[in-house]
Amino acid sequence: MATKRTHLTTYHLRRAIDGSPITDFEQVIADPSRVETVDLQGDHPFEARLFIATSEPTIPGWVELLEDGFGELDVAAAQRPSAVLIVKTKYYRDHYFALTFGQGRHLLRSDAYDRKYGLRVALNVIYDKNGNVRDPGRLRGVAADTVSANTMHTQRQTDRKAAFEVFGVDPYGDVLRAVTGTPIGPGWGTRISGSDSLSVTPEITFDSLGEFCRSIAKSFYDDSYKEQFSWIDDWSAVQDPDRLDELYAQLAALLLADAGDVQLTVPGLIEWDDVSVFRYDFDPDNAFVDPDDSSVYQALNAAGLVEDLDLGHLRRWHLEALDADDNVMTRWPLLRCLSAELRMDDEATYVFTNGEFFAVSASYMSE
Repeated sequence: MATKRTHLTTYHLRRAIDGSPITDFEQVIADPSRVETVDLQGDHPFEARLFIATSEPTIPGWVELLEDGFGELDVAAAQRPSAVLIVKTKYYRDHYFALTFGQGRHLLRSDAYDRKYGLRVALNVIYDKNGNVRDPGRLRGVAADTVSANTMHTQRQTDRKAAFEVFGVDPYGDVLRAVTGTPIGPGWGTRISGSDSLSVTPEITFDSLGEFCRSIAKSFYDDSYKEQFSWIDDWSAVQDPDRLDELYAQLAALLLADAGDVQLTVPGLIEWDDVSVFRYDFDPDNAFVDPDDSSVYQALNAAGLVEDLDLGHLRRWHLEALDADDNVMTRWPLLRCLSAELRMDDEATYVFTNGEFFAVSASYMSE
């Protein structure tokens, strides 16, 4: 097989979804009825399955405007294919990875992959303590969230590689969300970006994808990141099923109370100039200009869906951003668009953001 330099975006899949261990590749697909399933052919050193989805052909909305002045234009309707390759490999235990192509990440269930997995891998690869390179200037960009009454999303880039301190991220006020930098060691390409996903451009063959995924798992368990970034563990994703049940129950109660304790947010950076309105997919006739203008409870109540409010529906319902031609630019599971701070009976503090509960360390709260 020929070696090809290929851009790869990879997600590490959770060991279980809804309390059930992953035993079938289709468990992580949001809507199996929308995808074509392709089985692996021939002998390969790992298990895998491919899922492909193709959108309906569409003509850009700007064509109709221009045709008023120039007559009929020869602009072909275009499709947007997307794919997810699920790879099962072993590093001490079985690991499942999702490699996405096109808009393939939207084919995955929003709760299928580990949050910030790629961030930790990237930090370990960029600052590998076993490497010979000690130059601290290894970053091109960082993204961080300042979580308070309003969550501030920031993305910062430099015109040349720089040390982390140049980017002005405050370990006691900001939550590191993503980094882009130069990896130490071969096999990763010349640049690596890590957030929930890991993005690299290595020279690779298809048969080496299993080994590549094992390298990701190995790098995740390294602790090189702790030399400079141990503070990212001040926010830890909640994994305990019983505590998650308690937290989701409290989140639902706050949402139904409609007292403003749960905010509707856009989970990340978007091009606001391109967005005309937002809407819920369960209520497409009622659009609003800004998430602040909407009450999730009132929208659900108007649509007669309050009685259906549960975790599964919050994952299946979506917030959509539309352009001026009423085309859906992007959509997020409604669960990812809710933001709240919760206190439990034991005085522990939890923040719900981007579809995930994070336990906040007492030392972080103190600082």
